[in-house]
Amino acid sequence: MPYVRNMIAMAFLVLLTLPLAAAAETRYVSDQLVVTIRQQPADQAEVITTLRTDTPLEVLADQGRYLLVQTPAGEKGYVQSQYITSDLPKPIVIDRLQKERAQLQQKLAAAEKAREAAISELQKIKTTLATESQTTEQQVTELKSALAQARSELQEATERYDTLLANSREIVNITNARNQLEEDNARLSAEIEAIRQENKSLLTTGMIQWFLAGGGVFLIGWLVGKLSRKRRSF
Repeated sequence: MPYVRNMIAMAFLVLLTLPLAAAAETRYVSDQLVVTIRQQPADQAEVITTLRTDTPLEVLADQGRYLLVQTPAGEKGYVQSQYITSDLPKPIVIDRLQKERAQLQQKLAAAEKAREAAISELQKIKTTLATESQTTEQQVTELKSALAQARSELQEATERYDTLLANSREIVNITNARNQLEEDNARLSAEIEAIRQENKSLLTTGMIQWFLAGGGVFLIGWLVGKLSRKRRSF
């Protein structure tokens, strides 16, 4: 039993001497020019390295006055906690703010450039719309003029059509009259020809009759003369 108690006591002492475990987190060297990292949590312990202000450290254990840390180079050692802070150092804050400011200025410049481009594009659109509007108004005016001219031409065409229609009716009447005249002319020509034929026939008959009549007179005269001579001879 005394042996067990001694073992428990020794284990307890060992636990007390071990660094207290702490959640791993990043802290920074506070406003000091140079901070030393030692092998043991004691002011006289051997120095491993020195760190400048704002160097980020990974805290492995918190032992109150000392912190067990790991440097960006992978070195582990102890540093006094009073020189370490969780707050972001001012130079880093300033650097980040300057970077953010530069980024914002770039974004602002890009936004201004985009704004100017948008204004330029808007002006072009306005100019194009104004030109198109003028063109449209001119086209409307031309269309109205063309429509008026088309209406005038339609009116003239309608009048010419009515005139032609009236003339066509007159032409039909004239054509009918001409056809009637041609028919009458043909009929009269036929009648005239018939009359001519008839006159020709009558003339021929008259000549025959005249010839016959003349011959008879001649024959009678000849006979009378001959009879007269015979009587004288007796």
